[in-house]
Amino acid sequence: MTIAWAIAAFLAGMFVRHLIAPYLAEKGKNLATREDIGEITRTVESVKAVFQRDASELQETLKASTSLRFLAAEKRLEVHQQGFYLASQMLQRAFEDDITKRSHFEAECADFWQRNCLYLDKTVQEAFPDAAAAFHIHMEMVQDYRGMGEAFTEKVKANMQQIRALVEAIKKAVDLPSIGGVLTEGT
Repeated sequence: MTIAWAIAAFLAGMFVRHLIAPYLAEKGKNLATREDIGEITRTVESVKAVFQRDASELQETLKASTSLRFLAAEKRLEVHQQGFYLASQMLQRAFEDDITKRSHFEAECADFWQRNCLYLDKTVQEAFPDAAAAFHIHMEMVQDYRGMGEAFTEKVKANMQQIRALVEAIKKAVDLPSIGGVLTEGT
């Protein structure tokens, strides 16, 4: 009987070694894989939640920034239009000899400058005070240099050019696309 037990034990050992051991090893791998997948899934979900939160915050920031840019662009266009009007008035009133009217207009220009300087394009910011100064001295310049010939003409022209430079700077700053857009061939 001991031989029978030995054979039975041998067969049982072979059965366990070749069938049960690989089965249990595979089961162990599967369990470890499920645990790893669970941890990986939690990590992925955590990163995904952080990404979605950050993306949402970025989207809100961009939306607010875009909205502010549109409002600022609208205000800037309006301010440049007002500046253009004042610059064209400077050209028209340059030879105005009524000191009271000139003073009121100069005060209007100074008020505009103080209220709107930050909305103006950099080149317009620089050109506006130069044009206002040119306007301020223009009538005196005309009266002081009258009858002096070519030198007078060149100084007056140069002074008027300061005002024209403001007009051109404003035009360039708000160079808008055509309302009709670009037509393509065949339309």
